[in-house]
Amino acid sequence: MGLAVNQFTEQTDARPMIRVDITQISGLYTVPTPTLRPWIMRVAPAGSAVSLVAPSVEIVFNLPMDTSVAGTVTLNGISLTGGTWDSTRRTVTFDLSNVIQLESDTEYILAISGFTARTGAVMLADSSHSFRTVRQLDGDFVILGNYGGIPLEWEIVETEGQGETAVYTLVLNGLLPGRAFRAAYTAQNANVWAASDIRNYLNNTFLNDAFTAEERDRIIPYNGDNVTIPSVVEYNTWWDSQLHSIHPVNTSSWWLRDPGTYNRVAMYVLRDVGLAVTTGVMTNTELGVRPVIRVGPETEEVQPTPTPSPSPTPTPPGNDVVAPTPTPPGNNVTAPTPTPPGAVAPPGTQTPSPGAGISEERWHI
Repeated sequence: MGLAVNQFTEQTDARPMIRVDITQISGLYTVPTPTLRPWIMRVAPAGSAVSLVAPSVEIVFNLPMDTSVAGTVTLNGISLTGGTWDSTRRTVTFDLSNVIQLESDTEYILAISGFTARTGAVMLADSSHSFRTVRQLDGDFVILGNYGGIPLEWEIVETEGQGETAVYTLVLNGLLPGRAFRAAYTAQNANVWAASDIRNYLNNTFLNDAFTAEERDRIIPYNGDNVTIPSVVEYNTWWDSQLHSIHPVNTSSWWLRDPGTYNRVAMYVLRDVGLAVTTGVMTNTELGVRPVIRVGPETEEVQPTPTPSPSPTPTPPGNDVVAPTPTPPGNNVTAPTPTPPGAVAPPGTQTPSPGAGISEERWHI
């Protein structure tokens, strides 16, 4: 094979360039066209504490893909088929709803291969993407209240007592929209929970908007508030090293109620580095709010039970007590029943007044 190479020439940027006259190439070899392989830029879901309700898997490529060539995607060995491409031909989505039921606290590994770019280049097989679902136990969650038309889901993190008298500490399984710990800085106690704007909002606007009167009656003050947020100590108690199931996915970090190291900052949970506790400027409106409440079982009004009329007191043997004289019709005066000498009237023999009764509350789950 012959190859004619022109002499070095100078580019405008002063770098030398070899110029090849391909018309002088002879033989059976050809010069290949450089081609960039497609690769995966992002996969969702990803990370830890992924919701068990994960409706789809989304794969984003760096190049437009040839959608006529089907690639292969498996999730823990289960094939995902029927992917839908977006208009850019770079993102394909696979519906999981009829394919697999995700299990609690389980790692899922995606194996992806065979996808081809529109240039004809084929991706290298990739099994580096995975996610882990939340740790969720049956019966740990309750629905109470409504925020913006969405029912509020709470996780039970502490239980006191049992049965009909149990009291539960609940933490919202999600976040309210971002809100400043305190909107404006003041020199005195600026970052103290008792003076915070979040506390005022939760115990007034949120409390009244999110719960009915009956639901508010169930709420028991906790640390002096009807609604609060976790402290650093509570956070360390309620969340473990494997990420408790109430940790939200793909949401912002969230406030704790402890003050920071100086007057302008407060403590919060930094999601991006794995739930680390740190300090943030208290006027930050991007940090979410995670309410905490304590509730007792709901109350049920029980109708008063009528008190039966007392039975007549039997006359002791040998006692010459005269029986009461019947009241003539139309006469509203009732003759009293004499009590035998030395006898004590039995308890509960007085006739209740009209409308009298017992009003009680019965607790139930």
